[in-house]
Amino acid sequence: MYNKDIVTGRKQLLQYIDVLIADNMEYFGSSLNRLRAFIENNNNQPYSAISIHGDMDIPLVLTHGDLYKFNIMWKKTGKDDETSDELIAFVDYQNAHVGSIGEDLMHLFCTSVSAQTRRAHFDELIDHYYASLTAKLRTTPPFTTAQMKTAFWRFFPFALVMLLPIWRGFSAEKCFHLIGKKNPELKRRMMLEIVKCAVEDWYKHVDETEADHSSSDLLQ
Repeated sequence: MYNKDIVTGRKQLLQYIDVLIADNMEYFGSSLNRLRAFIENNNNQPYSAISIHGDMDIPLVLTHGDLYKFNIMWKKTGKDDETSDELIAFVDYQNAHVGSIGEDLMHLFCTSVSAQTRRAHFDELIDHYYASLTAKLRTTPPFTTAQMKTAFWRFFPFALVMLLPIWRGFSAEKCFHLIGKKNPELKRRMMLEIVKCAVEDWYKHVDETEADHSSSDLLQ
């Protein structure tokens, strides 16, 4: 799926977004219509990281493919169900593939981190990830933090599309058991807030990028 055209599965993706809108009209209103139009109209846009990294002249990387909180194991503190900051393992690798440096971070940030935290600490999180990766590799990665952020935003709309089925599932009442038995409605609203803010942030990034390009054209 990662290396196919976005044309593949277009009708199903449009159905996902239509159901998401219909089931939560009071929450989304018309805010998802622009994303829907992007999916519907980008007939020739590649649904992969290959063209993005090719344009940026940076190598593709091995990605987990399904990186979110339920696939990350942390050491327990021994006190009730509390966990420590000590990482034990990543699990569930059946979606691992060669892809973008922004994919796993996008998936993690838009499924397992609150919109408020992501917005407030995005640069800090990317910088910390880059520093940790550099320490682990014991050498400088073949890309910069600026390139990581660019790749993140370039891949963002395609990642939103890939996450639609997940968001649709978590927001459906029949799937509340997937997000835990405690306060399912609160968790559902939190998931919807993540969706709404992720889409809004993509719109903002696109608008700012287009404005920058317009300014550059005027200066030439």
